[in-house]
Amino acid sequence: MKFLLSLLATTLIFAAPVKLTTFNAGLAHTYVPYATQRIAPIIDALSSQDSDVLCLQEVWKKEDRNLIIESLKSQYPHSHFTKIEQERASKKPICKIKELFGKDRFVTCTLKQCKKLDGDDFTSCVINKCGESLVRLKNTNRQCAASLMAQVGKSSTASIWAVINPFKKAALFTYEGSNGLLLLSKKKMTNKSLLNMSDISTLSRRSALKASVEDVGNIYCTHLSANLEDEAPYAGKFNSWGEENYAQAEKLLEDALDADEPTAMMGDFNCGHAVSGTNLSSELVESCDLLNSFFKDAIEEENPSCTFCSENEIAGTKLNRLIDHIYTRGLYTSSEEVVLKQKVRVTIDGKEKLVNLSDHYGVSITVEQ
Repeated sequence: MKFLLSLLATTLIFAAPVKLTTFNAGLAHTYVPYATQRIAPIIDALSSQDSDVLCLQEVWKKEDRNLIIESLKSQYPHSHFTKIEQERASKKPICKIKELFGKDRFVTCTLKQCKKLDGDDFTSCVINKCGESLVRLKNTNRQCAASLMAQVGKSSTASIWAVINPFKKAALFTYEGSNGLLLLSKKKMTNKSLLNMSDISTLSRRSALKASVEDVGNIYCTHLSANLEDEAPYAGKFNSWGEENYAQAEKLLEDALDADEPTAMMGDFNCGHAVSGTNLSSELVESCDLLNSFFKDAIEEENPSCTFCSENEIAGTKLNRLIDHIYTRGLYTSSEEVVLKQKVRVTIDGKEKLVNLSDHYGVSITVEQ
């Protein structure tokens, strides 16, 4: 009898439902508005979310990451993240003066069009007024163009010096090489590792955190390249942002299918379908088609709703897209919903303002083995 009771108790524990949540926190300082003001409300919201496993993206800065970990440690004692390390250009300087200055040259354009601008204003000016000259630079010196892109958010002087500095190799990625990923869990995590995608990443370093989570199986937490064709010229090794995203999806899928374990892949995949009967628009559908061939996307199948939405003022989009997903394999999904949609009050320049937690909403699903 003791054996039967023990077996029954073990089975009940093993089958206990587990809540998974993915959330792009949008803590991209100088790019996504109000990052500094939003971090405290984000922590409060995550504390109230009552998930078992949290996959966070765009926690780029070490200070923000440490604050989130410490603030939520009593609820989520287990964490997984990687050291922030920059990857640098193959030589110094990576750009020649004549590649940057002169008629139709990129730096000449930025100095003329974007002089005395910093932060968000400088980034916007470069994208909108000097994009064509950057494309020409990419075609002649890809690493030079990639390094310049990685300086987004800096002043024009600092950006130029970074790529013509003869004493230090230029950085290839934004945010000091951070991947922006943070995995938190109430349950024990083992076999923690990193799937590195730096060789197929442009502008921001792309990776996937990987861990075995008690009562779930293998968990991946990732953030794939966005389609920035309307915002920034592509300076990577492929022909487009979409091709880069697809290559990352392939690499993630190859690793995930290598083990015969229940698996959940969580994050901002920057791909999504236009679902019939909804107002959802498509985005890099080839990548999502690939992932859907092997994994279940419960939120899209059962309760499709946008996570990057026109109603969200921080997002700055006119379209509604479902680009944040939790893909599962070997797990039963009992519920799914879009979460973290609330607005919060923050103080901007001495005045209260009602804003969304992030430019993205989150996704939560409940799973059982």
